[in-house]
Amino acid sequence: MSSKWLPWDFLSTHRDFIYQDRPGVYAYHVFDPIVEKVLFNRVHDRALKGQKFNVKLGSEVSVDWLETELFTLSLFQDRFPILILHCEKLSPAVIKFLSERKRWDNDRFIFFSFTKITKFFSSWPGLKQENSYFYEVTPPRFWESLQFVDFLASELNLNLDLKIKTFLSDNLGNNVSELYSTLNMISLKHATIGKYLTFEEVKEIVQKTNYDQFKLASMFSQKRMKDFFTELLEWQNDTEALRSFCYFMQGHIFKILDPSFIEKKSRQSKYDKEILNASKVWKSGELLKGMQFFCDLETKIKLNDLFVEELRLKYFKVFS
Repeated sequence: MSSKWLPWDFLSTHRDFIYQDRPGVYAYHVFDPIVEKVLFNRVHDRALKGQKFNVKLGSEVSVDWLETELFTLSLFQDRFPILILHCEKLSPAVIKFLSERKRWDNDRFIFFSFTKITKFFSSWPGLKQENSYFYEVTPPRFWESLQFVDFLASELNLNLDLKIKTFLSDNLGNNVSELYSTLNMISLKHATIGKYLTFEEVKEIVQKTNYDQFKLASMFSQKRMKDFFTELLEWQNDTEALRSFCYFMQGHIFKILDPSFIEKKSRQSKYDKEILNASKVWKSGELLKGMQFFCDLETKIKLNDLFVEELRLKYFKVFS
């Protein structure tokens, strides 16, 4: 079976998520897409030196594609690491093919991301194969919300006093998207003004950030793209808010791609219901393009690399 970890315990044991000198299969289930991104950033930025990924959805993967990518040598074939999302949607033929592999004699990293624990994930024969690693990162219990705030804050190099951490824990709890978005905004504000924020300033961020981001996310979910980009363009001079929103939107889109976690809730919030409605009107290919747009825009904002031009271009495209 896979090894189970809380996020902070996982990082204390697995510094870089992968073994840099051990290409092979890395299959994992992380309870939340933002936490997955936090962990996976260590792979992309440090272990794999920012290499491009060959990304596929589980439903798009075929046996022929796997054989070509992993077991066929070609002078014209790229050797980028492979990332397969939503592996719970792998076809029976692909599952049979993977189950029958005895060894992974390959010099590439291939990542299988599961958004839910499946029978295949739990019993995959690869668990016993060389160069195969299986992880399950579990959510914190409700009494561990303060530790969870610490975990996310440390990933953003934030040193918060106990009063602020307790406030965030009490008000945002284990709501990952809201908590990470708020911490990201605090981090960006700190970098701009060169000092840590006061308790009152943090309270103001929590109130303002939640409203603005959820208002825009609602427009996106409803495919009100003209309204969405018209309002988003007004943020062009507030790079901190815009960068934080780009990160928030990646998690938002991931939830639309797979709303199964929300469907299981006994009580659904207004935001949960919007996610479910959005999952019915958006196609997976559209969502992946949207996620790539916000990922690229976030990177350009970090580098201060013509991100306003990118935003304006998207703005004019939706009006053409």
